[in-house]
Amino acid sequence: MRLVKLNTRLLCALIVIALIAEAAGLAWLYLKYEDLGGRYRYTTWSIAIKSMRYLKSEIELLLYLLDNNPDIHLMEITARNAAEHSTVAATALLVLHTSERDLKIYVLHVALSNLEVYLNSFANNPSSERIASLRENKELLEEVTSIFGEIIMTYHQSPNNVRDSLVSRLREIS
Repeated sequence: MRLVKLNTRLLCALIVIALIAEAAGLAWLYLKYEDLGGRYRYTTWSIAIKSMRYLKSEIELLLYLLDNNPDIHLMEITARNAAEHSTVAATALLVLHTSERDLKIYVLHVALSNLEVYLNSFANNPSSERIASLRENKELLEEVTSIFGEIIMTYHQSPNNVRDSLVSRLREIS
């Protein structure tokens, strides 16, 4: 009976020692790879910013074509490219939101997704009524490019400092 108690105590002591060693190993791994999350977030935000930069340029080109050369085929291609960049930026923001749980990032994702839907609907049916719709929304699209310009230039390092007023205005427009 005494031998069984001794074995049980020894087994419990070994289990405790193994758990302590495992906890120390996990703490070491956490400290070693803690910065990886920061680099991951920065890289994801950089992808979103780059796509927003291209999206801004494509929207500006679309508005230029609307004023100067309303070639439907060229506008269709431009709208498709803009929608694709909107998709990439929205997806990157969704990934970033998943890791940070920041509502501001999610609202940016939703605004870019809505913009993607608008641009895809234009690209899939660039009829005269769609062009009229584009003309009606010209001022809003110019404001969108202005907001993207400010986000790109001012907040290219981190999404955490993007002003709430920019995010809410972008959400209203979309």
